[in-house]
Amino acid sequence: MYKKTMASQIKPSVWIGKNGINDGLLENIKNQLMKRKVVKIKLQKSIKDNFLIDEFLEKLKKKIGDVEILDQRGRTLTIGLNK
Repeated sequence: MYKKTMASQIKPSVWIGKNGINDGLLENIKNQLMKRKVVKIKLQKSIKDNFLIDEFLEKLKKKIGDVEILDQRGRTLTIGLNK
């Protein structure tokens, strides 16, 4: 519950735009999760319409481990390590 409360209080620290998901982005998110335990991600309007959050989470899980969505509001997604 603590992580979900934190989710509403933090500002986005990762923005995903037209360049999409790459190894550098995933590494950045991994580092932030290890440090903060919670990361807020903003999907820019320039991102392709066919961007699927499920695919994004699968890539994160392969790179980082067990990740969960704590909150999703519009184009803003808050994730945390599921530990």
